[in-house]
Amino acid sequence: MRGCAGPRTDALERRNAQVMQSGHYSNAGFGMKTRLILATSAISIALHLSLAQPEEETPSRHDRLVLCWYMVCFGESLEVYKHHIELAQRHGIDGFLLDVGAWEGNYVASTERIYEAAKQLGTGFRLAMAPEYSVQPFSEQVRDMVLRFKDHPNQLKVNGKPLLSGYCSASMFPPALEKLKSDGVEVTLVPHVFLPRFVYRPSFEEYVGQFFSTPSLSGLMMFNASELGV
Repeated sequence: MRGCAGPRTDALERRNAQVMQSGHYSNAGFGMKTRLILATSAISIALHLSLAQPEEETPSRHDRLVLCWYMVCFGESLEVYKHHIELAQRHGIDGFLLDVGAWEGNYVASTERIYEAAKQLGTGFRLAMAPEYSVQPFSEQVRDMVLRFKDHPNQLKVNGKPLLSGYCSASMFPPALEKLKSDGVEVTLVPHVFLPRFVYRPSFEEYVGQFFSTPSLSGLMMFNASELGV
């Protein structure tokens, strides 16, 4: 998985401790241990949901929600997650899209700690799940993610529906959405634009085609904040 490989060294641990004590943002603060956004391709993204605003007012210094991708795979303590959220809000970020490459053990426990950290801070920070294609069985696991956090006070919602993102093809979601629909739950689906790798500069028609092939889409976003090229 991206950014999840490599041993933790004593030097990195010491550097992280220094950053945590200082409480100041720096490039070092986003090193191997803290990993506030992404360990390797850490890019914050601006997600403008022009269809609607979140269900509840989210404290923000701008007219768009600014969300960033957050890798859950490393696992941290409740206090470290609080620190990450505070750092994010200090720099204009309103929420995390929680990237999970699996849905078991530490992934579940870490995600629950992140939601709890946001709740304890009480600052209106928003969270949404973003499963990867490696999550298996996909539809069952995505269903559990949504049901587990849909009523959490920090769950990002649009038109009263929990937002669901993901680093995977939009075509993977319909079976999961059908399961959720049978539970009486609808989501706002805004996954990564997952076009074939040989499509270097997608055309407008190729983007629009995503909505025809997956009618349940509410929008699309770019994992790496690249230009859409349209």
